[in-house]
Amino acid sequence: MKRPLWTSHPVFVLLLAGLGLLGTYMHGVQALEGWVYDAAAGLLPLERPASTVAVAAVDEAALERFGPWPWSRARLAEALDRLRAGDARTVGLMVPLAEPQTPPDLPALRRRYNGGSAARALARLDTDGRLATAIARADNVVL
Repeated sequence: MKRPLWTSHPVFVLLLAGLGLLGTYMHGVQALEGWVYDAAAGLLPLERPASTVAVAAVDEAALERFGPWPWSRARLAEALDRLRAGDARTVGLMVPLAEPQTPPDLPALRRRYNGGSAARALARLDTDGRLATAIARADNVVL
C-alpha cells in the first residue's frame, strides 16, 4: 500500500514548505500575491459608506469647555444621553473603564444618609452607576 507523500517523505515536505515561505519574501512572488489579492478584491461588491457617519471625539475645544481629561463617568453618561437623543445608531466608547471611579465608601455613606438632600448628593457621586445606566438606556454602545 502506498503512503501519501507528506507522510513518507517529511524532509521533502519541510523543504517544500521552507521554499514556499522563502518565496513570499521574493519580489516576484510578492507582486503575484498583490495581483491575486487585487483581483479577488475587485470581485467583491462595492458598498457605499453611509453618509451619516459622524465622529464625536474629545478635541481641544471640548477640553477647554469641560476641563482636562479624564472626565468623570457622569460626563460620559451625559454625552451618551445626548447621542441617544440625537438618534445615533451605534456609539463606540473607547475609554479605559477597568477601574471603578465611584468612591469605595459610597455604599456606607448611603446607608448612613439615606434621605433628603444628602441622598441626592450621594447619588451624584455614583458616576459608575450613571454611566452604566446611560449605556443600558442607549442600547447601542460598543465597548
